[in-house]
Amino acid sequence: MEDAVQVTRLGTYEMEITHGLTKSKNAFVKLKADIKLNGIQEPIKFVEHNGKRFVVDGHHRLRAAKELGIENVPAQQVKLPYAGYKTVSDLIYSPY
Repeated sequence: MEDAVQVTRLGTYEMEITHGLTKSKNAFVKLKADIKLNGIQEPIKFVEHNGKRFVVDGHHRLRAAKELGIENVPAQQVKLPYAGYKTVSDLIYSPY
């Protein structure tokens, strides 16, 4: 049985975004309103590599927190492969 991964709190600028936003403007506004009211419920997942923390799940929540001025968010470290991220090269953000 795998140990439960601990949820910590990290500063919103302590994590690297690995891709752009994909939600519609309307959906993002609704998410932001929910976070403003209820806070972030689901921890932002990240992979640590070379001393940096790369977001693999929670880009929209992280962006919303930054826009709302929230300084610390729940975060949880995970290992690759995770979701669509297979290797370290998948962590590098490119707008193209």
